Amino acid sequence: MKEQKLFTNTVLTDAKAIKIRKILLDPLQLGDWVPEIKSIRWQNSAYQIIRSNSSLNSYEEITLTYKQNVIIYESNKGKLVYRLAFTLKEMNQQTQIKEEVYLIDSVYQQLPLELINPILQKAMQTNLDNLGLLAQEPNL
Repeated sequence: MKEQKLFTNTVLTDAKAIKIRKILLDPLQLGDWVPEIKSIRWQNSAYQIIRSNSSLNSYEEITLTYKQNVIIYESNKGKLVYRLAFTLKEMNQQTQIKEEVYLIDSVYQQLPLELINPILQKAMQTNLDNLGLLAQEPNL
């Protein structure tokens, strides 16, 4: 299995790390900060995700691991197979969320990364920004 780091996104939020960690450790909440997601369900040791048809992965399965303060989402069974590694760092009255994105195996590997990378990075930065805003909501 070949893996290649694509990019790193970061966002600062006023939310506490413990609250962000709680959101990230519950992938059933992904639809609250990733707008393309239509449905999520837990089945056969993975989260099955259905996205809008315009997404690269209209269907994927995500597994979650948490080790050494890193929350890892590994996506497979989609056209784009990837891994997201989230780390949280409290800084002054804020928390930095860092998301590292790795391409694993993919149908799209024959396409130049120069074409895919900027589109993915922008979309994933928007989702990360949404996560930061969601975590700031007082009623969560």
